[in-house]
Amino acid sequence: MAIAGMGSFAWLAQAVLWCAFRVFQPSDVITLFPIAVLIALAAQWRKTTWIGIVAHGILNAPPLVILVRMIA
Repeated sequence: MAIAGMGSFAWLAQAVLWCAFRVFQPSDVITLFPIAVLIALAAQWRKTTWIGIVAHGILNAPPLVILVRMIA
């Protein structure tokens, strides 16, 4: 079943699938599930994936800055 066919519950499927990708680190799943739910709800409400793209960039920015500063 496609996510689009889930209607008003698509946000839940998106959050669960996003966390399933992180199943190799159970602590990540527990920590990131609330964030995944909020991002999925916001994306469904606004009908755009840009919310998830921007949130992903913001969440990944601090480690990237640290890595770049260590290398430079």
